[in-house]
Amino acid sequence: MNPITSSSLPLIIRLATLDDIPALTALINTSVRTLHAPFYTQAQIEGSLASVYGTDTTIVQDGNYFVVTAPSQEKPNAAFPANSKHERIIGCGGWSFRSTLYGGDQFSSRDDDNLMNPETDAAKIRALFVHPDFTRRGIGRMILERCEQEARKRGFKRAEIGATLAGVDFYRSMGYEVLLEQGVKGFEERELGNGEVLKLVRMGRKLDE
Repeated sequence: MNPITSSSLPLIIRLATLDDIPALTALINTSVRTLHAPFYTQAQIEGSLASVYGTDTTIVQDGNYFVVTAPSQEKPNAAFPANSKHERIIGCGGWSFRSTLYGGDQFSSRDDDNLMNPETDAAKIRALFVHPDFTRRGIGRMILERCEQEARKRGFKRAEIGATLAGVDFYRSMGYEVLLEQGVKGFEERELGNGEVLKLVRMGRKLDE
């Protein structure tokens, strides 16, 4: 574990474990309902939480999912569970050498999980979320840079993400660009279980720049 300080708050980035899933679920729900509100309707948000967003246990088991924690200074609650180490998970995100671009375990339209060739395929940046109380402190950057570093170690030369509308500006600031597919900007729409549609943006960058 690497201690990191952000805005005088001692932070630690570490690998996620299966025991973290309840806290990850709470974090993702809180982050999406708050930070996605300016970009999606309430129905789209609830539909996406029910059928798309969530923890992909495969990435956790692969050892490619990270959490950023801070000391727990408040009593645990539904939005901020604390584990036995008295820490709060305030950010999460990972990367994958498998073909699935996004979606938690409950995502019924997931791609297969075939292993990708780092010489020809892009590493997938997956499920990066930050708690609303800790935005603009460099936590998202910390996680993304760690993911890119690990993907480079595995030989990947490019990275891709299915970005939410809420995340486009952040990824653009990190060097990601909207991908072109057959001459069309890489916007993707996914039907949700409640009849709503979730719009995502395929973005990517070279990792050797």
